[in-house]
Amino acid sequence: MGKAFAERNGVIIGSPLYLSTSTSDGLSLRVTGIFTSGSSEDYAVVTSLSIVQQYIGKSGEYRKLYVSALTKPEDDFARRDPKTMNAGEFERWSCSPYVSSIAYSIKQVLPGPTFAVVRRVAEGEGQILTRRSHAAVAGHGSGAACGGARCGSVFAASVIERRTEIGL
Repeated sequence: MGKAFAERNGVIIGSPLYLSTSTSDGLSLRVTGIFTSGSSEDYAVVTSLSIVQQYIGKSGEYRKLYVSALTKPEDDFARRDPKTMNAGEFERWSCSPYVSSIAYSIKQVLPGPTFAVVRRVAEGEGQILTRRSHAAVAGHGSGAACGGARCGSVFAASVIERRTEIGL
């Protein structure tokens, strides 16, 4: 569960959590972890889709599942077919935040009739991250150039100040 929810309700890891509504018999859960996301999930109880479906009385049914993840722009390695990878490559690929590896992992857990990645959104996020890293490199480069110019001007001023001594 989210940290804000846990703090507000005095819940710690290992605590029992009982959920009920007027239309359900209730559901008993145990808190296995407390996380901070920095967004609205901090005020929520998070559990698996199957538990939520059991809770609302619709076990085994799901229609759409949207997943938002911070991903890494895809390169040649990300586009490879996981069936052609050896064990080491597959582990590296599956542990990398590529859209294709996340989609593959979800499909293994939720084998449904249709599955689609919204590539335009994923590619847009990747481009934003790439541009941001380029801007950071440019900022550091300009800072280094300014520092070099400053050092050069200090040395030049020192030489000009002592030019008569240097001339002797």
